[in-house]
Amino acid sequence: MKKVAKLIIVDANGKHLLMYRSEHPAFGIDPDLPGGTLEEDEVPLETMIREVYEEVGVTIDQAEVQTAYEGADYSTHGTHYSLFIAKILERPR
Repeated sequence: MKKVAKLIIVDANGKHLLMYRSEHPAFGIDPDLPGGTLEEDEVPLETMIREVYEEVGVTIDQAEVQTAYEGADYSTHGTHYSLFIAKILERPR
């Protein structure tokens, strides 16, 4: 089963970050949240923190993260999603 960890980033003004994919083979250029697929021996929180830094350049403080959802209920292809939410003080540039 594929496992994916994503983050809803909320800034100090209550705005949320939404990105657009670059030519993804399955999802095209659909909007997406920062995050990605778990690597071997990673846990979802580690994956999300690593991927957010790689994709957005923002360091996420683990203590500020809350779990919003975990499961495969909304996946049509059995992907297990870990969805987190965190507030940040500075917006990405």
